[in-house]
Amino acid sequence: MQFRTHCILVGLTLVGGVGLWLIRLAAGYFANPVPFGYLTPLVILLIGAYCLILPLVYIVRGIALRRDRRHTVLAAVALFSLVWLFLPGLPTDVDAFEY
Repeated sequence: MQFRTHCILVGLTLVGGVGLWLIRLAAGYFANPVPFGYLTPLVILLIGAYCLILPLVYIVRGIALRRDRRHTVLAAVALFSLVWLFLPGLPTDVDAFEY
């Protein structure tokens, strides 16, 4: 694959992390724990699995292909998609409910 394709995949991982945060905010704001109805657990699991599996693939590829360090950098960027969800100071579902 070209490097541009890898960047698109990492960008989708970052968008998925933002999407998980927005789902949490929507659940709090509308006081509805299942904003997508019965599909909510499936949507959350699929997005979360994608955001976890892609960085692991890039870490393995970065270790296996030592000549190409771009995969290690892409893994670090992709891991940021889930790490920032737990940063203090960002609004949570409780904050959205209180708003």
